[in-house]
Amino acid sequence: MSEKLLLKPVPHEEAIAFVAGKSALVRSTFDKLSPQLKARAFTVTGINDANTLQRIRDRIAEIPAGADWNAVKKDVVSEALPFFVDPAADHETQVNQVAAADRRAETILRKETFQAYQAAQYDVLDRQRDVFPYWQYLTMEDDAVRPEHAALDQLVMPADSPFWDTHYPPWDWGCRCQVVPLTQDDVDEIQGGDGELEGRVLSDVQQERLETTGDLHLPDSGQMINVTPKPGAMQWTPGDLRIPLEELTKNLDPTIVALFMKWMSREAVQGATTVLDWLKGKDFSEGRQS
Repeated sequence: MSEKLLLKPVPHEEAIAFVAGKSALVRSTFDKLSPQLKARAFTVTGINDANTLQRIRDRIAEIPAGADWNAVKKDVVSEALPFFVDPAADHETQVNQVAAADRRAETILRKETFQAYQAAQYDVLDRQRDVFPYWQYLTMEDDAVRPEHAALDQLVMPADSPFWDTHYPPWDWGCRCQVVPLTQDDVDEIQGGDGELEGRVLSDVQQERLETTGDLHLPDSGQMINVTPKPGAMQWTPGDLRIPLEELTKNLDPTIVALFMKWMSREAVQGATTVLDWLKGKDFSEGRQS
């Protein structure tokens, strides 16, 4: 057995750092970011105070450390209520607004912690590629799964395929899909099985088509579906939280790059710090370079 096989999960500190490392942005700034940057930032629609957003983000980061889910949710709701409850509204309206804040808090906690744990899991899988050279995509298999995600259910791809750069969950907002590692024996068993997973291990031609065009053949119906992430979808590579500037600008016209750099250098994310500061690795919560 390879010495690289990890028998213990990555320490939760990685998931904590993932959440805490996100820049807390008001929605107006968040909306100006590219999808790649949005996946690396934190915001709550309706809350326009950066300090409140930071406190909510930091409290959520305590969940991977073992904090009680309901206690964290209660604190998040408490922070959010002043922004969602109209003190001049009638009692029934306020009750509905509090209920809406509670639902919003639940959604935020699930999104942020799921992405953090997925990033931590990716780190484990990344270091196990020699033992588990294949990864399998799994959905929740319920009515809430998007068609493009459902089409990928139980799909097997090499762990080093560029497919995972764009489709490692969550690769769209609210995505709940997961990835599990497979050995070569696992894949051989799938290919020699009773047909239930027929077509889930792609041929070289099918794999190349999926990686280059996003087109995937559905074995059940015989149809083709395109699973390329839609504009505005969450875009992230879990193994690299912060995108190098050269990656953001390498395919842009120099004039556009100049305008982009100018915007990043003047767009504040907190106090006097800017988007450019953030991309260069500034830790806002402690005022140091990460």
